[in-house]
Amino acid sequence: MQKNKTRMSAKERKAIIIETVLSLAGIDGPDRLSTATIAKASGLTHAGIFKHFPTKQDIWLSVANEIANRAQSYWSKPLRKTLTPKGKIKALVEEHFALLSKNPAILTIMFSYELQQSNEELRKIFTHMMMQFRKYITKEFIKAGYGEERAFDLSFLIIALVQGVGMRWSVSQKGFDLSKEGIRLLIIQLDLIDFNQIKTNKQRK
Repeated sequence: MQKNKTRMSAKERKAIIIETVLSLAGIDGPDRLSTATIAKASGLTHAGIFKHFPTKQDIWLSVANEIANRAQSYWSKPLRKTLTPKGKIKALVEEHFALLSKNPAILTIMFSYELQQSNEELRKIFTHMMMQFRKYITKEFIKAGYGEERAFDLSFLIIALVQGVGMRWSVSQKGFDLSKEGIRLLIIQLDLIDFNQIKTNKQRK
């Protein structure tokens, strides 16, 4: 039998660890995840885990950054398309629901009180990630003719819907089709918003 002389790089090992954490966190939850469990599931030694990530916090920060990078990758698809403001918002949210559906651990990690309380940097990464998402949506409302303040408020309503449906899906143990239900409610919400208004950027009082 020919021996496999290929040796994994540090980058590849780190990627395996991060992917293992995302997989396990989606099944058992992040709060009960130990480095010993991660080592066993990844096929690496316990010492090998700490060689690449000196602390457990370092693991979670890398996982958080990976989540943020994946989110940006999904959002970039509709951002490259030429769509109406309403169409682009719908496409952005569709991609976000697709991201969550394919990576269910994201919600359990983001909603984990223990992780958020013990890791300020992790919270900052997720906050910046969602603010970026909100920024993209706000921009489309501004294109539709809304002033910045109103556009920012409307984008918050969209984000609240996304988070609400996501939390309900997570609590129900994925008891429904997240993308289908989320888009169904999004369409209702978007239909209540006037995208034909071409007024000014002045806020009505």
